[in-house]
Amino acid sequence: MPPPRTFVADGLNRAQRNGRACASCGKRWPRPAEPIGRLVTGQPLFVCDECVVAVEALITNDAQPVSLRSPLR
Repeated sequence: MPPPRTFVADGLNRAQRNGRACASCGKRWPRPAEPIGRLVTGQPLFVCDECVVAVEALITNDAQPVSLRSPLR
């Protein structure tokens, strides 16, 4: 079960929004497996092993939806 974080889909492509690519860097293989939260629509988001630390540092614990548009790319 992904952590209870909410993200907006701004800047994410279809593969990222559908969990087939890393929500941060866009890498598709190996398929990203680290859950980071959900889109405002309820779709779970995943990141690859290389991006999980950077994304966790970007996320705060406030209740507002977060955008993954960042200097991570």
